Amino acid sequence: MKKRKQPSKKSLIIVSAALAAVILCFLVFWASRQTAADKAMGERLTALLASNTLPQFVNPSGVEVSKNRLSGIFYKPVVFSVANGNSRPNDIYAARVRLSGSVVLVKRLKNLSNTPDADESVFTVGGGRVAWANSFRGKFRSVSTVKLSGKNLIFFKFEREAKEVRMLWEEKDILSVFWKEGSAAKKSLLSSKNGSVIPADAGFVLAARVTGEEHWFSSLVNYVRGITGPEFISRIEELFFGVKDWFDGVMYKLGRVPVFSSWNIEKAELPVLEAFIKDGKMPGEGVWSIEGLPKGDKKMGPLMARAYIRPDEKRPYAVVSLLYIDLAGAEVRPVAGTVHPISTTGIKGPGAIPEDDDTRSRLLCGFAGGFQAVHGGYGMMVDGDVYIPALPGIATACFFADGGIKIGVWGRDAADSPSLVSFRQNLPPLIIDGKYNSGNTFWGYTPKVMQSAYTWRTGMGLTRDGKLIYAIGNSVIAETLAKAMLAAGAVTGMQLDMNISNVMCEVYSVKKSPAKSPVVNAELFCKGLILKEGLYLQPQTRDFFYVIRK
Repeated sequence: MKKRKQPSKKSLIIVSAALAAVILCFLVFWASRQTAADKAMGERLTALLASNTLPQFVNPSGVEVSKNRLSGIFYKPVVFSVANGNSRPNDIYAARVRLSGSVVLVKRLKNLSNTPDADESVFTVGGGRVAWANSFRGKFRSVSTVKLSGKNLIFFKFEREAKEVRMLWEEKDILSVFWKEGSAAKKSLLSSKNGSVIPADAGFVLAARVTGEEHWFSSLVNYVRGITGPEFISRIEELFFGVKDWFDGVMYKLGRVPVFSSWNIEKAELPVLEAFIKDGKMPGEGVWSIEGLPKGDKKMGPLMARAYIRPDEKRPYAVVSLLYIDLAGAEVRPVAGTVHPISTTGIKGPGAIPEDDDTRSRLLCGFAGGFQAVHGGYGMMVDGDVYIPALPGIATACFFADGGIKIGVWGRDAADSPSLVSFRQNLPPLIIDGKYNSGNTFWGYTPKVMQSAYTWRTGMGLTRDGKLIYAIGNSVIAETLAKAMLAAGAVTGMQLDMNISNVMCEVYSVKKSPAKSPVVNAELFCKGLILKEGLYLQPQTRDFFYVIRK
């Protein structure tokens, strides 16, 4: 057998050199590539350079980088504050930048603050960390620190609105903040390492980053949406909802009829709702009951009551459960989730009902809030903290300092005022002036897809005498949901969240003890819900409302 000839040492060197050259070329290409965001920012900065309004560039050590030092063939790592468009306030960016004549080239752009509706013009850099003061409508609300990598974001909130903020890195992890609260000048030391504040009562509150719970199916949908885009998810949801609606119809024909007879043990002194479907298959339909609900003063009438009704003659298996709340004895409060709606001002929500004994001893119920920001960027404010600014023409639940609530259209029935402390928006109105808003064809990302999807949907409205009506139902569209709410007396109303993995309503019973904190037990309001009881007693990623006794 002929012996195979071994490659020579010279040929091995040539092959190795060629392979190294290929790898080097790939690395050079990879390092020099530009994303769409890089190119867009380069064009923005080039336009600013032409108008002599180029922002201040600072290196990772906090030293200003002049235009002259940016010229050449090498990119310099810098941090800068600039608006991404003429109508937007400034964000904080980290990037590698160089000047090529009159053109600014950008690579590896990172938006560190990512707050489209807040301004971060006041910032400082030191030791590879960035700190900025977050302002909204001319008032400073918070200070954030983060590494240049975008990791270890720490959020400090001013206890009161501040003005004239100035910051300086004293050491690698210690930030000095100087500001005015009214006419008083103040100073605090903030640790970007452990989040401590010195002195502890200086006017800052460390906003802990709470993770929050989310149903696995919702998490999966959000993950896939981030990869494929909203349009694809809408098409999949349309198919799923159609199959589910067909299955529910088949099960109904086979004799599976939802029964809520236990609700009628303690009837409420409220007018019976006239049933749309009078086949007698659901005893007690339209009858209000106080069974299993917190009780109020009998002289004042029921504090809470519930009923169920089928609003769609073509779908007798579609049941809307209704919750009546007398706001003379109750107060509704919104809570922002730890993630959703994704804040455009930097403020993050706690995602849970406050744990103080006074609040929890007065709990009545809790129910899901509105859509994620990706589905329209509808506004939300809680106790004066704006998460997303309000949009005109959108249905808005407004909450006032005296505990009152109003549901109307922002810009027509509702607007900012000194007495307004919170609001939550979601979609165009469902009910206006006692009528279904037939012009509202939008539910979800894609109008024509989602308006005809029969699925779980929720909404809330107000009656003419100021009572709250909450509705949650399966296999309904916006029109049939509104039909049930109108039957219950709502004259104005808005749509809330949808889909079985997002809708929720739970009722609380509280056991009080003088020596211990109140014990709160939660029960699902109606059949068919898949989320677990006690949901809002623990941090959640999504926003919601809770109701307490006055």
